[in-house]
Formats: sequence, structure tokens, C-alpha cells
Amino acid sequence: MLRYTEKRGQSGHTIEEEVLGEVTRPAAESYDEWKKHESRDRQIFKVAVENVKKCQPPEAKPSRPAWPFPKRVHALIMDKIGSFPQPLLDIIDDGHLKYFTCVHYGEMDYRRGIDAIFELELLGIKDGKPIIVSLDITTDPNSDELPKANVVFSWPRAGLDPELAEDREEWEQKVEEVASQAAIVLESWLNKINRSQKERRVA
Repeated sequence: MLRYTEKRGQSGHTIEEEVLGEVTRPAAESYDEWKKHESRDRQIFKVAVENVKKCQPPEAKPSRPAWPFPKRVHALIMDKIGSFPQPLLDIIDDGHLKYFTCVHYGEMDYRRGIDAIFELELLGIKDGKPIIVSLDITTDPNSDELPKANVVFSWPRAGLDPELAEDREEWEQKVEEVASQAAIVLESWLNKINRSQKERRVA
């Protein structure tokens, strides 16, 4: 199997698409409606997240990512969540971890520097808002640009193919890196929510 960039070139966007997937125009929507979703006009983050969910490829299932890398990261994050302290697991209850690509969605990708998100639903809390962890993939680890996403990780321009023996170890290291950072963000938010709940009970 050829590496991604040997098949499709070496642009940063090619890397984003191959590793994280890309949004698509919903089949049921008109071109004008699609352009509203894709618009570079500033949207509040909550609206941008809801819109990007409408632009996922038909084969994409949020709880089972269609692309190998986020699929593996998703599984590893779930493993790490399982080792969280019990009070945090009580908050999560049977919450679902979902994945959404944001590649080529104007507001998220171009304006906010977010290429994908993981969303953790908090079914153990009444009216609890989901926790969102944003990802940004870059082919320039030495960039001076300030990070906008929760998890920023680099990817070699030559690409990585998990089916190639010479790439497998580094690919798995990237999986561990992203999953570990995402789990740290999730645990941090869950700790804040746990403290807030305790304070409310005391009050």
C-alpha cells in the first residue's frame, strides 16, 4: 500500500483529509443551504459545532469513526476514561464519545484552526452540556502560530500508513499522543464539574 502523500500529493489539506476525514455537503440540502454552513462569516462556537455535525459524510458514524486514525484514537480514549476515578465515572454515566471531522468546514477549519472534535455526552447530569475536545493536525511542528485547539499534533509530510511495518510504530505513537492529551482535557473538565456539583450540594 502506498503512503497517503504518494497517492495524493503533499499538501497540508491532503494530510488533514486522509487522517481525519473531511466534511461533505448533506444530500438533502440545497447548494445555498450548504454555502451557509460553509460560510466564513463568524459563527458562535455552539452554532458552528451543530452545523458541522450536519456536514458529516454519509458513511461516518460519530460513535464509530470511519477513518482508521480517529477510530483508533476513539477506542483508546474510551479505555483511558475507564480508568478515571469513580466520582468522574458517575458524572459520565453511560455517556457517549462521538467524533466529528471539521476539515474544510470554514468556520471551524479556516477560522478557528480546528480540524476535528471529540464530544463526550454527560448523561449522568440533568441538562449537562457535552464536553468538547478540539484537534488540530499540522505538518509544521515548529510553527510560531499560537495553538487554537485543545490538542495540536504534528504529522510527517511523507505521511504514515499503519499497514506499513516502517510506519506502524510511529502511527501508534501518534494515536497514544492524541488520546492521552484528549483524556487529560476530558478529566480536567470532569473534575471541574465534580467540584461544582459538590459546592452546590454544600450550598
